Amino acid sequence: MKSISLMSAFCTILLFLCSFSSKTKQSEWGAWNSFTGYPNIEFRVKNIGYNSYAKKWQWNFQFRNSYSRTVTFNYGYTSAYGNCVKNHTIYRLAPGEKSGEAGGLIDEANRISLCIDKVEFSNSK
Repeated sequence: MKSISLMSAFCTILLFLCSFSSKTKQSEWGAWNSFTGYPNIEFRVKNIGYNSYAKKWQWNFQFRNSYSRTVTFNYGYTSAYGNCVKNHTIYRLAPGEKSGEAGGLIDEANRISLCIDKVEFSNSK
């Protein structure tokens, strides 16, 4: 009975370690791009890899404010050919500030589309 418990614990640890091994080859960040109409709100993306549980691709993205004023906006994402649905996450970035990494799951392995709306500028930092 004790050997079965030890074997079960060993297998559980082995499966746990293997689940992380597939994520060691993460892609690099892409170049900074800007949104149409907002050339100083920039973004970059990277494909983390396939999520077999969700059966979708994990993409991470980051935003940067190159304006001289604080900017606030909502963002959304979709596959390259879908309708971009903005979620309710609001970013507030001071001049020169980069956001933390955000991410999402989509069906597309080669491309993701980001969109923003409700863009507001303020003089506060």
